Amino acid sequence: MKIDNVSDNRLLTMWQKYLQKYHPTDTNTRSLKLCGSQIIKNQPSKPAVFVLTNGERSKFFGLATCNSAWACPKCTAKMMAEKGARIAIAIDALAKWYNQQPLMMTLTLPHTKHMSCEETFQLLQDTWRLFTRAGNHKSRNKYYYTAKSGERREYRVGNDAYGDFRQSLGIKHIVRVYEFTWGENSWHPHIHALIWCPKKNWNKIADFEERLMERWWTCAKFCALRMRNKRFPDTLEENKRRIEIFFADWRKIPKGRHRSLFISKTPEGKIYPVPSSYYISGWGGDNELTGLNYKKTNPEHYTPHMILVEAQKAKTPQEQKQWLDLYYEYAKATFRHRRVEWSKRDGLTEIINRWKQTKDYIEIFKKKFMAKETSKWRVVVWFNEKQWYNISFNDRFGETYLQAEILAHAHLPDGKQQIQQLLLEHNIDITQNKTHYLEKFIEDQVFENRYA
Repeated sequence: MKIDNVSDNRLLTMWQKYLQKYHPTDTNTRSLKLCGSQIIKNQPSKPAVFVLTNGERSKFFGLATCNSAWACPKCTAKMMAEKGARIAIAIDALAKWYNQQPLMMTLTLPHTKHMSCEETFQLLQDTWRLFTRAGNHKSRNKYYYTAKSGERREYRVGNDAYGDFRQSLGIKHIVRVYEFTWGENSWHPHIHALIWCPKKNWNKIADFEERLMERWWTCAKFCALRMRNKRFPDTLEENKRRIEIFFADWRKIPKGRHRSLFISKTPEGKIYPVPSSYYISGWGGDNELTGLNYKKTNPEHYTPHMILVEAQKAKTPQEQKQWLDLYYEYAKATFRHRRVEWSKRDGLTEIINRWKQTKDYIEIFKKKFMAKETSKWRVVVWFNEKQWYNISFNDRFGETYLQAEILAHAHLPDGKQQIQQLLLEHNIDITQNKTHYLEKFIEDQVFENRYA
């Protein structure tokens, strides 16, 4: 997964212009408005912004960001890439140390044009919470005695389909990710859940698919009625095409491919043909969960990132505002919600941290993503506080996209001269900036983030 800093910076600038113009008093988006415009103050010298390049890509160094995994096109790509790397590590570690293979469960809900993004997202959250917490993740057996014969009989409290699923198959580790698309029936939030199952119990998975489907529907119907949503369908059969629960199969992995490769299957166990209206992916489970900015959807369906791209392509200001209004609805609905959730039990985080210290991790990841000549970053130019303030002010309140243009020129052989000429056209003079004493320190650093 590659991050296009030039494109992401341009999308972020366009998004900030919209927020500044149409929602200037919205305190929830304050961090988005300031993302990438403020210099980190605790630098060991006078605050400065550095433009770095490795010959292929370029980026800024020394800026404070919003770290939003939802609504910021720049931070979303970076943060989700980091989480995807951790998922890939978990897949390797659990396969080698515990002989556990991952499977994916996709959970969706029916929706109509009249349901807002916030309404459908709230319904999905409530349904997932009820679905996973019913039965307290355990089968609670109780006993009673018949009145006539005094026979002792066993019964269970509540519906424990999900609890039985975890307990019977020995499932301990789960990663849950919320995802959004927009289409003809308005917003479509759904869940991708990556579940690790011991290999010895793999053949038992099919026994739980129908029970989990029925339980998911029951939870969805209950939550919809609690929200007084009368538009929700009455029966499962009426909308079974729009209620999807299917599992991914990692058993048949092509030679030389990573374990995170998966193939979606029908509830009957048949592989979906290609092409298909259902998800079918060969680019890795880690990317399927975290690579939303790079996914391709069906025609007339858009991911949030694609909505911003369409806004950028708009031919008129009115058309652009319509797309950005749509994106603002999504940003407002997802504000302060956790996008990726790891199972807190049984130490999955500790397993990931231990795997990063092993020889396998060092050989596979660091050799592949860091031992390249192009991974050596160098400083092209730097800006002081006043110069960067002028660049940011022009981008947020003017018609320019200087930050994106600076990054587009940085990796060129004469990038420094072109950046100086570009800024001079906007009355920003950086020709007097002499070599910064931190340049050597920055160039000698090893950026351990594989997506840096």
